[in-house]
Amino acid sequence: MGDGFPEEGLFDHLMATRWYPETVDLYFEGDYRGVYDDVMAGLLGRGLVGREPVGRQFGRAGQPGGEATPGGPRLVALVRP
Repeated sequence: MGDGFPEEGLFDHLMATRWYPETVDLYFEGDYRGVYDDVMAGLLGRGLVGREPVGRQFGRAGQPGGEATPGGPRLVALVRP
């Protein structure tokens, strides 16, 4: 699927950006976690984002046989542009 991003840290990563809090403040009255949860549920439900299981093995460029994915599941894009 791809390299993805650790699911556990994605919300904190977004909160550390400038654009996420500003956008949520402007359009969604500051409900940061609620917006994140709704968007992720929609992306997961539509199959646009998936979860790689804990311990999945990847090498370079997502090839099997590399090191285990650290931490919890990773979110990965299932649809490429």
